[in-house]
Amino acid sequence: MNWLKRSTEFILQTRWHALGFAVLFTVVPFFSWLAAVIVCMVTLRKGELEGAGILVGVAVLVNLLFFALGHAAMMPLGLVLAFISAVALARSQSWIITVEVTSLVCVLGVIIAHLAVPNLQQTWQHLLSQHFDEMKAITPMKITAEQANALFVVLSKVLTGMIAVFSLITGLVNLFIARWIQSLSDTSITLRENLINLRIDWIMIIVLASVIGSLYLHFAGVFDLVAVVALPFILVGISLVHFFANKLRFALVALCGFYLLLMAFAHYALGLLIVLALIDRLFDLRGYSDGRHSTRKNS
Repeated sequence: MNWLKRSTEFILQTRWHALGFAVLFTVVPFFSWLAAVIVCMVTLRKGELEGAGILVGVAVLVNLLFFALGHAAMMPLGLVLAFISAVALARSQSWIITVEVTSLVCVLGVIIAHLAVPNLQQTWQHLLSQHFDEMKAITPMKITAEQANALFVVLSKVLTGMIAVFSLITGLVNLFIARWIQSLSDTSITLRENLINLRIDWIMIIVLASVIGSLYLHFAGVFDLVAVVALPFILVGISLVHFFANKLRFALVALCGFYLLLMAFAHYALGLLIVLALIDRLFDLRGYSDGRHSTRKNS
């Protein structure tokens, strides 16, 4: 991994190196995630002000480039989310707080989107129908317009949430990559131990209960919020599975079996992971496994 260390040191050597590579990766197709990783690395290593400077510099320079080429202006929301998550991790040194803060930011983003576009679901339906008509004009399709419209009605209720969840997962993965690269040079960072000991906080349980309650009140956009709020619970459930799997002799086989079941029965498995995270919040399952609870009783 020496080449990765040398590359990282070269990119982070000066703010101009970091800014130049971040701008380059932002405009190159399929490599914008590397720009987010750079923003995270700068924020984690050099502080929030340096990270914010890179973020603002990328936004300004990329938009100037787009303006010169005659394209519409853009806001690199992926970089903003990566910066927020990196700040949360740098300040708290806690992955669960980082996940929760980033999730709540995405929840706020979904709410703002619905407030800014009151008929957001109808807007999605119109856009999907428009793209469907364009595709049908080019390629013959067996699906009828009525079937497509019925599908678009369902998708329009969750599409904003799906985009938010994708952005959230992408941001956390980019932060993980940045933290992993940092751990190559800093042995005090115990990335694995931190990730297998995630435990949900009560604030997220309150938020989840509020969103579930809103389902029965038929608030607009509530379906978009469900997946975003559920993701931290799913990640905590996966963390618990890894924690207990590591105690087995054939941990790798157990984890492979778990992920196969997760893919095959995702609808049920994700629900079970959420329940597992809730149970762990109430009873601290890791504490029972390590014997901490019995030790407290004996003392």
